[in-house]
Amino acid sequence: MDSIYQQVIDDSVRQYQLAKKGGDKIDICVMASVVVTSYLQANDEANYLKWKRIEKSDCKQAGISY
Repeated sequence: MDSIYQQVIDDSVRQYQLAKKGGDKIDICVMASVVVTSYLQANDEANYLKWKRIEKSDCKQAGISY
């Protein structure tokens, strides 16, 4: 994988983890969506699908319908 994509993914996962520690449910949902987008841009299907499930769960907890 291109190093720039990996750097973006790593940054977005760290931001997601920070949101999980101190953010509200909407913050967590939004950051999960950012991670999903990062994997989509990197064409990493396995992790994209994994994070789509996480995003769906997090957003559902935030009251956002899927």
